[in-house]
Amino acid sequence: MQRIFLLVFFFSISIFANSSKYLKWPEYKYQFFEKPRFLKALETSSAEDAEYRLAQAAVYFHEAKYDSVLIMYQGLKLEKKLQDVVDIRRVHCHLELQQFLEAKSILATLEGVKTAHLVDKISRLNVELLLKDTISTEEKYQALKKELQKKNGHKHQAWLHFALGEQALALKKEREAQRNFIQSFMAWSEMRVSSYQKALQITQKIGLPTEANILVNYVLEECKSAKGNRCLQILDTALQHPQITRQQRISLHRREADIFADQKKYAQAAERYQWLVDSVQMRSDYVQTLLRLRRNEGNAVETKKWQDYFYKNYPYSTENANALWVRGFEAEQRKEYTKAIDIYTRLSHDRFGNNLRKQWAPIRIGLIHLKQKQWQKAYNSLENAANIARNGWPQAAALYFQGMAMEKAGNNAEAKNKYVATIESFPLSWYAWLARYSLQDSLQVAASEIPQLQVLEMDRDSALQWVKKNFVTKAHAAYSPNLTKEIQWYFQTGFSEQAYDLIADSDKKYAKNPLYLYDVGSLLLANGEIGESYDYARKFINMMSRRRMHTLPAPVMQWMYPAPSPWLETMEKSLAQHELSPYFVLGVMRQESIFQSGITSPAGARGLMQIMPATGRNLAKKEKIAKFHPDLLYNPQMSIELGVRYLKDLMDEYKNPVYVLANYNAGPSPAKRWLRTNGSQPYPIEIEEISYWETRDYVKRVMGNYWLYQAAWGKK
Repeated sequence: MQRIFLLVFFFSISIFANSSKYLKWPEYKYQFFEKPRFLKALETSSAEDAEYRLAQAAVYFHEAKYDSVLIMYQGLKLEKKLQDVVDIRRVHCHLELQQFLEAKSILATLEGVKTAHLVDKISRLNVELLLKDTISTEEKYQALKKELQKKNGHKHQAWLHFALGEQALALKKEREAQRNFIQSFMAWSEMRVSSYQKALQITQKIGLPTEANILVNYVLEECKSAKGNRCLQILDTALQHPQITRQQRISLHRREADIFADQKKYAQAAERYQWLVDSVQMRSDYVQTLLRLRRNEGNAVETKKWQDYFYKNYPYSTENANALWVRGFEAEQRKEYTKAIDIYTRLSHDRFGNNLRKQWAPIRIGLIHLKQKQWQKAYNSLENAANIARNGWPQAAALYFQGMAMEKAGNNAEAKNKYVATIESFPLSWYAWLARYSLQDSLQVAASEIPQLQVLEMDRDSALQWVKKNFVTKAHAAYSPNLTKEIQWYFQTGFSEQAYDLIADSDKKYAKNPLYLYDVGSLLLANGEIGESYDYARKFINMMSRRRMHTLPAPVMQWMYPAPSPWLETMEKSLAQHELSPYFVLGVMRQESIFQSGITSPAGARGLMQIMPATGRNLAKKEKIAKFHPDLLYNPQMSIELGVRYLKDLMDEYKNPVYVLANYNAGPSPAKRWLRTNGSQPYPIEIEEISYWETRDYVKRVMGNYWLYQAAWGKK
């Protein structure tokens, strides 16, 4: 098949020559997303309106002009629940200005508030007032202890433990400070890193904690990423504690095993898992890990023993499905097709249930027959695969490759039927795009006979009505349109936290209503809350029947496949340097980070385009960006600029987007290996021959995103 993804439109992203001009994410978000909505509220209201004064106060608040905020709030007349929100903000301003009497006075008027999320905020402000007050450290310490006892399970518990730890440290109560800092990071809050650093400093001075629960949690935290002998020593110390629980002992032994395995001391690692299977439970994942460690150790006797045990006792486990898939794929790549088919046939057994690899196994059998040019055998195997899959990507893949088999066999009528069935089964899938191309380009079918994705031009209000008419039933809980109006009011007047509190409460009632998901999700997108908006889009997509997604309003498509204007502007400012389509870049971004600028992958990749720090440093040199720091990768402008440069360099190297994406996801060594071994295969098959499950799925999804972005946005 002709290479169909020659990427056009030439974009580069070179906004600033000096990295000092790149804003950190919170400031970037304010400048490009939050401040514009405040300014819009100022433009659409008069100076006498409450909305005007609240929006202006929001600008002042971000600029730390607390006196000006308080002036804007003077004389406002709002309904009670809105006034409570404003009064909480007033307390915050008075505290920043060290006007404690005024803060106390307002807090006294808020004592009767009953709304849960406001009660939490008022409680925290009371504690902040306590900490800023002129009372002694001992008095603060005692007051915080009482507050913690009163607020056990409170959402601010991590913060309270941190505050108590600091007061205990000031009073030289180091052991209690250590315990509170550890309890703070155990709560998984924004205080986690700071709490751990404080606990580590104290531990280095006074030694490990003495309480079993505190000790175990500290040791596991310190040894989460560390791999040295220090961790083995403190893990052993924790294991000697007489009061640790059975579950804690399991966690400690597993961490020990991980460290030994990292040090290639496979025999010691295996001993820990031997204890788990002998003394805890014969779990399939424990047995499989023990088997792998014995194999790495080179212990042939133990390897055979546990291999036989595993396959006998867990033939239909997830772990065995994964193992069978890898063995089948390896045999297939060695062209041992009979062996591969036998393994895939075993993996297709009904006892594997809905396992995803079970659904793809008969597709692999069909692909083997396609590579052997056994068209009818391929068709029959893929028919079985389509019946097993029933829906989703596996079914669309089976139908598409059935069409390819019939096209190769010269049965164009049946090929057409299967390509059309591919599109109808999952109109938004990568395989639907391939099927449309095959119908149009290979079979020369008239456009009028090809099911197209219909994107209906309409405004947001019309899209809401369309979703209501087509997707909402009487079973869905109805909500008032005033709900989203209230959410929008909070966003445009600077109270984003209250907006999210209201959304969280509403989710409990309406999260299964597709109209609610679109209404709130698109509202979040309009307010620059892009990652959060995508969470709602994903829920919306997962709720819908794939077959019904052949027709969608443009606003819905553009919500599902967003192109936030500040990021497009970033790309468009240096159009001439890099030959890449904006749809391709957005497709990568959607798959890499789901538009969350502040995320870090387990491997350490950062930001929108998920660039590793070392890669970022090299790319920054090429782009002549001075004073690069890895944290700059969280800045969307920096991430896009370097991400596009990286994609362009890879495109220059490979001349083929399949291996560009394979390299971007898996690195150069496997990408080059796949190009050498698979590059001569027909285009759709060469993607299926990528041996890493994650990378194969990644390439297909990004290429699907590329097509869907074109459908959603056209020439806009």
